[in-house]
Amino acid sequence: MQQTFDLPANVLSAVDYFKAKLQFENSPAWVHENLKLSSVVVLDVRDRNAYAREHIPGSLNIPLEDIPRKAASLPKDKTIVCYCGKSTSTLASKAALELAHR
Repeated sequence: MQQTFDLPANVLSAVDYFKAKLQFENSPAWVHENLKLSSVVVLDVRDRNAYAREHIPGSLNIPLEDIPRKAASLPKDKTIVCYCGKSTSTLASKAALELAHR
């Protein structure tokens, strides 16, 4: 028997969700091509130890837990690309959401 759920009226459909999501995602190739542009900031949101072990050259490191305190130091006139090193991690998404609220 198929289970159904009553969803709140404000929940996006799967199609709308993925359309919106894709508007704000960039591929690794896009980041590589645009990394040297002065209009792009690559923000590594992993902890300092992970950043010290390896990171994208030219990226900034602000660990996720420091974003609320340091968000004001990031330029508002540039595209900020958050990353966390693993495609299965939610750190970059959480950081992007935090920055979007500012």
